[in-house]
Amino acid sequence: MITRSNIGFEVSKSPKVKKTASKLGSGERFKALTKGLRAKGVEDPAALAASIGRKKYGSAKMSQMSTAGKRQAK
Repeated sequence: MITRSNIGFEVSKSPKVKKTASKLGSGERFKALTKGLRAKGVEDPAALAASIGRKKYGSAKMSQMSTAGKRQAK
């Protein structure tokens, strides 16, 4: 409830923005995961991220996303 006493606080609050995940296959999710794993001290974060992706999406889907990402990098 907005009252006279807290109107300044209510107006200055930033609106809540819902974070959405980036599009699947863009590589942004993979980069974010490797960054998080590196921060936790994993020796080879890219290999672990690929392993997690294969478990979640399957080998065929991960290979499709990998080749699409390699095409984008060129």
